[in-house]
Amino acid sequence: GEALERRLGEYSQGMRKRFALAVSMINNPSNYFFDEVLNGLDPEGIVFFRELALRLKREGCSVLFSSHILREVEGIADRVVFIHRGRIVADMTMEEVRSRARPAIRLRIRPLDKGAWRVLEKYGDPVEAGDGVVLLYSPKASPGVVNAELVRAGYMVEELVRVESSLEDVFFEIIGEEKDKNWAGEGR
Repeated sequence: GEALERRLGEYSQGMRKRFALAVSMINNPSNYFFDEVLNGLDPEGIVFFRELALRLKREGCSVLFSSHILREVEGIADRVVFIHRGRIVADMTMEEVRSRARPAIRLRIRPLDKGAWRVLEKYGDPVEAGDGVVLLYSPKASPGVVNAELVRAGYMVEELVRVESSLEDVFFEIIGEEKDKNWAGEGR
């Protein structure tokens, strides 16, 4: 199009990324490594890369890419290596990641006392998130049932939202575990 007669230095960052992608494919290699390829791409460019990566996988190519855009990793990757502060902290298949990405119900309850905890523990694994907010992981009942039980017990439920965990949530859970291991190992 109109970019044909322009110099590469005049291209936008997204156009330069697309150009670099095109150059990397000239010799039709069987392995690809893309470092932060999604950064600087517009939504159309991200869709292009996703479709390209999936096509290359179908054709039997190995595609290794690093990204901080974890939602996109979920749609492309078979395996995920989590790196934190320059160290590999986990290497998992997407199935393993999905099994760790537990569903939850996010609740804001007043008052959040021992009685509320007893009710919540009947319906899943509650974890306090601060300011009266509780994440009820692996709920054993629908949000409506949990809400009704809390209200019946005299609690005010100010907020109730079903939460689907993401790759990002798993990453923060893993680095939290690593932090706990490191702190325990240092005798603190």
